[in-house]
Amino acid sequence: MFNHSYGIVRRFGLLWCIMIMLTLVGSVMAQDASWTVLIYIDGDNNLEGDALIDITEMEIIGSSEDVNIVVQIDRAEDFSAADGNWTESRRFLIEKNTNQSEITDIINQKFGDLDALVLGTKYLESLGETNNGDAQTLIDFALWGAETYPAEKYALIFWNHGGTWIGGFGGDESTEDHDGMNVPELQHALSTITSSIGQKFEFIGFDTCSMGGYEIFAMLSEYANYGAGSEELEPGFGWYYTPIVETLVNNPSSDGKAMAEAVVTGYMSFYDEIFTAHTNTSWYEYSGQPYGQTAVDFSKIDDLNIAMSQFVSIAIANMDGELTSAIGDARNNAQMFMEVQADSVDWFGSTDLMHFMQLLQRFSTNMEVNAAAQAVIVALDDFILSHQATGLDGARGVSIYFPANQRLYTDAGLDIRYANEVPYMQDWATFLEAFYSQAVTESATHENSVTISQVVQLNDVVNTLHPPTLIIDTVGTDIVSLSISAILKVEDGTEYMIDTASLVSATITEDGEELTLIPDGEASTQFTWGVDMPIITDGENYVDTVLLDTGDDETFVVTGDYLFSNGDEVSAYIVFDIDTQEAVSVWGLNESQTGGQPFEITIGLGDTFMPSWRYFDDDNNLQLTPSGIELVFGDEPFRYDYFPAESGNYDLYVFMTDVAGNIFYDVVELVVDNDGIDTTYRGISDVNFGYNAIYPFFWSGRLDIEDADGNTRTEYASPDQSVVVFFEFYEATTLDDMEPIVLDYLDTYAIEYYEPFELTIDGYDGYEVSYYSETDDGQGIYGVIAYTVVPENGIGYLIDYTLFYEPSPDDSDYIYFADLINTMSFFEPYFDMFASDEEVSTGGTDIADILAEASISVEEFDEYFVESGYTVADLQAAIDDGIYTVEDFMEDFMEEE
Repeated sequence: MFNHSYGIVRRFGLLWCIMIMLTLVGSVMAQDASWTVLIYIDGDNNLEGDALIDITEMEIIGSSEDVNIVVQIDRAEDFSAADGNWTESRRFLIEKNTNQSEITDIINQKFGDLDALVLGTKYLESLGETNNGDAQTLIDFALWGAETYPAEKYALIFWNHGGTWIGGFGGDESTEDHDGMNVPELQHALSTITSSIGQKFEFIGFDTCSMGGYEIFAMLSEYANYGAGSEELEPGFGWYYTPIVETLVNNPSSDGKAMAEAVVTGYMSFYDEIFTAHTNTSWYEYSGQPYGQTAVDFSKIDDLNIAMSQFVSIAIANMDGELTSAIGDARNNAQMFMEVQADSVDWFGSTDLMHFMQLLQRFSTNMEVNAAAQAVIVALDDFILSHQATGLDGARGVSIYFPANQRLYTDAGLDIRYANEVPYMQDWATFLEAFYSQAVTESATHENSVTISQVVQLNDVVNTLHPPTLIIDTVGTDIVSLSISAILKVEDGTEYMIDTASLVSATITEDGEELTLIPDGEASTQFTWGVDMPIITDGENYVDTVLLDTGDDETFVVTGDYLFSNGDEVSAYIVFDIDTQEAVSVWGLNESQTGGQPFEITIGLGDTFMPSWRYFDDDNNLQLTPSGIELVFGDEPFRYDYFPAESGNYDLYVFMTDVAGNIFYDVVELVVDNDGIDTTYRGISDVNFGYNAIYPFFWSGRLDIEDADGNTRTEYASPDQSVVVFFEFYEATTLDDMEPIVLDYLDTYAIEYYEPFELTIDGYDGYEVSYYSETDDGQGIYGVIAYTVVPENGIGYLIDYTLFYEPSPDDSDYIYFADLINTMSFFEPYFDMFASDEEVSTGGTDIADILAEASISVEEFDEYFVESGYTVADLQAAIDDGIYTVEDFMEDFMEEE
C-alpha cells in the first residue's frame, strides 16, 4: 500500500504541478496588456528639446496595467541640456509624473528654462549611441517592446522630421550623412516587425511633417489597421500626447480607430485652443500658421486604389488638349502644402488629392473623367476617418505627389526615384507621364509670348513719387503663372532682386473659393512698380531682401541661413505676418540622407539669421547668395518695412509659365533716382484714368473695386483704417455733368454736408465739399470731397478724404488732403474706360491693309522700327486690345512718312 499510495501521491503531485504551471501561465496571459504603444523618437537632431517636451505630455497620464507607453529616444549633443544632458539612446516605460499636471506648465517649460526640465520617468536601459536612420534600430526596438510588454494590440509612432516620400523619415546627426529612412527602408522594417510578432499593428502614425500622403498611407496599409499623419508641416510641439494616452488608459478596449481620432482631436484642440490661449509664449511662435491632421482607415484602401486606377485609365484614354488644360488649372488651384518653403513647394509637389479631383470636375467638360474623379472623392471620403485643418481651405486630408510640370518631375531624377521607391504608385506615375507628355505636345502647337509693350512714366527717371506702369501683352494657352521681378544692377556687374510679385489676381467663385485662371488668347495686363524695396531688421541691423508670397494672403517669407548658437546651420525661411509686419515663426530645411525635410525652428536668443540675395544667372535660372549681413534674435521680433529703392539701373523682368513648364519672359530697363526723396508720400500713376497722385508711404497699397454699375472706386487706407481715401471716376466733360453725381454721392454717404467752395487741381476748376456722417455704432465720420473734370480725358474725378475719428479732427489731420490736391496731376489715359464695346473694337481693322494702301510693305515697317523692337504684329495686337487706335497710328507713323 505504501508504494501504491506513493504512486498516487506522485501522480497527484504531478497533476498539482501541472495545475500550478497552468495557473501561472494563465496568470502571465492575464497580465498581457490591452495596448503597447511603441514611440520611436529620433531626437538626435535639432528637435531634441521638442522630444523631451512630448515625453512630459505622456507623463501627465503615464502607463497603466492595461496600457504600456514605451519610448526609445536618442538625443543630440548640443541642442538641450535638460534631464542631465545625456546624449545616448535610452528606453522608457512612461510613468505618471505627479509633479507635472498642466499642459501650460509644459508650454512654459519650453519657452522658459528648457534646460531645467527633468523627466518623471526613470529609464529602463541605455543603448549607447545608435543610428536611428538604420531600419535595424527600429526593428530591434519594436521587437524588444513587443517581447517585453506583450499586448493584444500594438501601436507604432514615428517621431522626427518628415518630408513626404521624397524626404522620408528621420535624420540622425550622429551619422555623417544625417541618415534617415526612405520608404523602402520603412517598408522593410515594418514587414520584419509584423512578421515576427505575427500580427499587424492596430495603429501606425507619423508625428512628423508632411507624411500624410497617399504614398505613405498606401505603404502603411499592409502593416496596420488604422493610421494618422499630416499633409502639412507640423508646428514644433507636434502631436499633443496627453489626450492620446488618456483615451487608451480610460478605455483599454478602444481600437485603432479611437486612437487615430484622438490624435486628430487632440492635435487640433492644442493649436486651436490651448496654445492660442497661452499668452506668455515668445514672440516667434505663431498660432495662426496653417496646420492639420488626418486619421485614416486602412481597411478602405483597396476601394481607393481601385477608384484611382480607374480614374487613371479613363483620364489617359481622354487625354487631349482640353483635358490637359483642365488638369493644369485644377492642379494650379489645388491646395498645396509646405508653401512656407516658397522655393521648393512646387518641387515637393505635395497636393491635396480630393481638392484636385473636385477642381477637375469644375474645369473639365468630360463627363466620363468627371465621374471617375467623383468615384475617387467617394473612396477618399470613406478612407478618411477624421480630418481637421486650420488655415488650409483646400485641405481635405490626403496629399499626393503632383509636381507642377515635367521639368520639376524629372529634376534630380525624381521620376526615377518615384518609380523605384513607391512602385505601388505606378498607376499615378503613368497618369503624370501622360499628362506631362500631352502638355508638352500641346505647348508645341501654341505660340505663347509675353511682351512689355509700353512703359508709362512721366519722367526719364522714375522714383517713388512718380512710379512707372508697365503695359504687358500676353499671347498664351494653358498659362499657369505671370509674375514680375525687379533686379538692381550694381556697378561691379552684380545683380540682385529687390522685388517680385504675381501679376494675376484670384477670382472669387459663387461658393467663396479663390481661383486663379489666366484666360487663353491675347490679353493685356498692367503693373505699377512702386519703386521701393523691402528691408528687414532686428532693431539694430538692416538688410534689403525679397518678400516671397506663400499663397495665403496673410504671410510673406524671407529666405536665408539660420545659425544655431552651437554652430549648426540650416537653410531657413522667416515667416512674416502681413498685418503686423512682424516675424512670427521660422522654418528650417533639414537635409538628411533621404532628402529635404522642413521643420519649425525653436529660436534661441542670440541665434542669427543671414538673409539671402537672389539673382538670375546667364541662363535666367534663379540663384541665391548670402547677403553677408547677420540679424540677431532678441527679445523683439524682426520686422519688415518698405523703403525707396536704391538709385541706379534696373531690369524689370516679366515671366510667364505654361502648364508644360515652358518659361517666356521679356525685360525692360529703367533708371531710378530716389536720392533725397521725401518718404512722407509715395505716388501712383493710374494709366486707366490718367492721373498721378500721392498717398502716405507706409499706408496699404491700392485697392480697386468695381460696383454693380461698372463704376470704379480706388481705395487707400492708413494701417489702422482711421483714414481712408477714395478715388472715383465718372464719364463727364463739364462740372455741370458732375453736379448731380456729387449730390447723389453725398446723399448716399453723408448725414449733412456744407456749402462747396472753389478750388483748382492741376489747373482744372473744381469744388470742395465737407460732410459729416456716422458709423452704425455712432462713431463720427468726417469727410471732405474734392472733384474736378478733365475735358480732354472725358473723365470726372472725385476724391473722398474720410476720417473715422472721435473726437472731431483738427487742421493737422487734413495735411495729407491738402498735399494730395496740391500735387495731383493728369495725363491722357492709355485706355478708354468709358468706351462701349463697339468703340473699343477695331472693327476688323488690318494694319497690313493700311500699310499696303500707303505702298509700305510689312517688312519695310518692321525694318523701320527694328531699333524699337516693335513689329506689325505688336501694333496689330495693341489696336485689337484697344491700347492703340488707328487714328494714333495714322498720326504717329503715316504722317511722319
